[in-house]
Amino acid sequence: MQTVPFGPGDRLLLYTDGFIEARDRRGRFFDLAARLDAHAGRNLEAMVAGLRRDLVRHVRGDLDADAALVALERLPEAPVAP
Repeated sequence: MQTVPFGPGDRLLLYTDGFIEARDRRGRFFDLAARLDAHAGRNLEAMVAGLRRDLVRHVRGDLDADAALVALERLPEAPVAP
């Protein structure tokens, strides 16, 4: 087992193979890493919406398989009242 830190502001992205194996009409795979870099500075909801939109655009609306994406973000801890 491996443990990695997950601090405030960190994000975890989980996705199915439908995201990384989606191909365009030329047979090119969807480049999730590149598209993630393009959306990384956005809030979580906008990032996920942008990635979905990019995927659908990549396959021109013809997604052959299911594609699921889950994004989690650790929020800053609220100060504890004395």
